[in-house]
Amino acid sequence: MDIYQQGKGYDEELVVSFNELQILFKYFTYNLVEEVNGELQLNLNFGGTRFIPHAVKKIANMIVLVPRFYDVNSERYVGRQMYLDINTYLDLIASQVFIFSQKDLENLWRTSRNSLHELESVTVVNNEDCFLLWLLSSGFKATCSSTTFIKDYSKSLASNIIAEDTDCQPSVKRIIHKIVEGSLIFDNSQLLLLEKEPVITAHILETDNSVREWKAVLASNCFTCILAREYGINLVSVE
Repeated sequence: MDIYQQGKGYDEELVVSFNELQILFKYFTYNLVEEVNGELQLNLNFGGTRFIPHAVKKIANMIVLVPRFYDVNSERYVGRQMYLDINTYLDLIASQVFIFSQKDLENLWRTSRNSLHELESVTVVNNEDCFLLWLLSSGFKATCSSTTFIKDYSKSLASNIIAEDTDCQPSVKRIIHKIVEGSLIFDNSQLLLLEKEPVITAHILETDNSVREWKAVLASNCFTCILAREYGINLVSVE
């Protein structure tokens, strides 16, 4: 993560980029951090004029940002036109999951003139958040209710998987169903650093009839979901 400031006083802007190429935030410094119901959030705009709040969460010894776009229709967000819709957001993130070190987070907090004590409230990512991040890594676009987003999005995604490169038992489609029904959950205590291993690619039919490829799980273990290009997270069965 690269962080630098430009301008002075009320005109001071903070620029935050991820993997040197992806701009996460470019705006006035005081607009970046917010606390909502005890949860620390970063208001990311990806260099544009509209925002998406992201919860700051722990995963193993790393930090992950979880989008909260399905909260945008709540009463708190009066100026809803200021916030990105899900499909525009997916175009901007290009299937990325934003995972970085605790040191990067502390550096960001210092640079944005926030107290490091605030970071003590950062909690571990939960099962729903892991599921959301994995689904969004597909890049699949769908129109879903804000109140039942994950349920609607996962159902739409699964129904649009038309093929998988290699036979996987259970299939990616079946894995999604098992997570929804609660018989599989994510092991949020570990984040796996992936080598260049064979993967199962799910082929997803988009609304414009194009086909999107999603590197969903490892071929050697269908219960390791790919969260980002270099990270994976395991699923465990619930008895």
